[in-house]
Amino acid sequence: MCLTLGLVAGCGGDSEDGSAPAAGSAEDGADGRAALIEKVKPSVVAVQAVPRTETRDTEKGGAHAHGSGVVYDAERGLVLTSNHFVEQAVSLQVDVNGRQVQGRPVARAQCNDLTVIRLRPKPPDLTAIEFADSGKVKSGEDVTALGYLRPPNSPAPEFISTTGSVSVPDVSGEVHPDLPEFESLLLFQAPLRPAMSGGPVINDRGEMVGLSTFIDTGQGGPTTEAPYSAITSGHLEKLLAQLEPTEGAVFSGWQYQHKCHDEMAELTGSSFVHHGGP
Repeated sequence: MCLTLGLVAGCGGDSEDGSAPAAGSAEDGADGRAALIEKVKPSVVAVQAVPRTETRDTEKGGAHAHGSGVVYDAERGLVLTSNHFVEQAVSLQVDVNGRQVQGRPVARAQCNDLTVIRLRPKPPDLTAIEFADSGKVKSGEDVTALGYLRPPNSPAPEFISTTGSVSVPDVSGEVHPDLPEFESLLLFQAPLRPAMSGGPVINDRGEMVGLSTFIDTGQGGPTTEAPYSAITSGHLEKLLAQLEPTEGAVFSGWQYQHKCHDEMAELTGSSFVHHGGP
């Protein structure tokens, strides 16, 4: 398993005789995966949320939360991300390939920890991720989780990828005791960090098979227990098909999900961090 911060690189060294690795070798597989991740990386974004009650700058100790997201509609500038860290936000800052833009939530499925964000202004040359048929995912195949971390005092988010095998490709289950059971989850072994919530999980063709969801940090910090969870791409497509545009550039169709607002607001509060300041 390979954990990579910053630009993705291979996990091994050169062959003993200095020659290029043979096709099909572990070296070749690592290089191929690195190239695949670099191809998908433009679709992945970093999201920073500031709560309504915060008046301080984040650099001066103001509360904020970090997460990841993925562009799924380039023409309209729409991003999918987790809801638990943006539910109470008054401001969303989205980093799109090093460019800072604002984000506005335009649809929320709180019971499924899902939010649609519209980028404003829409950056040029956005790249949307391709959805895979999650019904074809098999147990044991490798997947890669993508996202961004934001280390304290770092001037920019750091891209991260982790790779691991699929444990269960499609199962209903609980991601948090305060939320209803999710209808369709992909369980996998690629380690997640909390700020990777909302980032894509891709197959070996660079297609999204799932969207990383809530990562329980427990009482003592991030859990290291696998498997981790993602909403399957098939269920994402089902949910997105329910949305219809309304006035004000928002969407309707997820009103039934708003029954989980109070529970999601509690989870949002547990996601906030503070850097610097008194």
